[in-house]
Amino acid sequence: MSSIVSDFKKTKPKNSIKNILEDTDSKAKEISLLIDSLPVTVFRISNESSWAIHYIGKSVEQLTGYSKMDFITRKLTWSDLICPEDIPALNKVVQKATKNRTPYQVEYRIKKADGSTVFIQEQAHPVNDDKGNLAYVDGVFLDVTQQIIRREESQKAIVSSIPKPSLALYVDASGKIKYINDYFVKMCKFKSASEAIGLSPADLMESSNKKSIAETVLETGEGVFNFGRALKLKAQDKPCLLYTSPSPRDRQ
Repeated sequence: MSSIVSDFKKTKPKNSIKNILEDTDSKAKEISLLIDSLPVTVFRISNESSWAIHYIGKSVEQLTGYSKMDFITRKLTWSDLICPEDIPALNKVVQKATKNRTPYQVEYRIKKADGSTVFIQEQAHPVNDDKGNLAYVDGVFLDVTQQIIRREESQKAIVSSIPKPSLALYVDASGKIKYINDYFVKMCKFKSASEAIGLSPADLMESSNKKSIAETVLETGEGVFNFGRALKLKAQDKPCLLYTSPSPRDRQ
């Protein structure tokens, strides 16, 4: 009898540990399946010089056309996919968030494996280690291409609908003109609105101020309303007295 009890005592801890490990592995698989079933791509980025991806959900393949192992093995970095012209604005947002340890949300474009471009919304927050040092950035990637298209169509329609004598334009976060109304096109002596796209307001107007009102609004995030200023359109021979009311819209 004593021999049986002794054997039981020896085998019980081993069986308990085995059961715990099996249970833990089972729960980990369940969590992984749950994450992969979400309509977003979950990620964790290490706080390294290269911001290497520590974890990313399987759904990244549908999002980008590349497998998760392409990122885990560092065959690819996430920045390899980002459109170069969007990187400065993205870096600015991430650097501010990691410095202040605050959540952030930012939109930018990536190139998929098939060469197509999609708009990504990145929502994330910094994660500290036990000593309070930045260890990771955890978050999700969402494909917001259709939402962006609808939003841009709405923005363009609003600007285009503003009649003379108003000069209306829409400036993006980089300070470049995206949309301009017909009267502005006429006053600048352009053949079409496409000639103004990608220019800055300073390319169209002369001013003694170092910064345009649009640049001030983008920097402060606050609107400037009913502000009068004498400006000269570069395409015109005389100055114009303009009353402006620029305000931020959708972070732009």
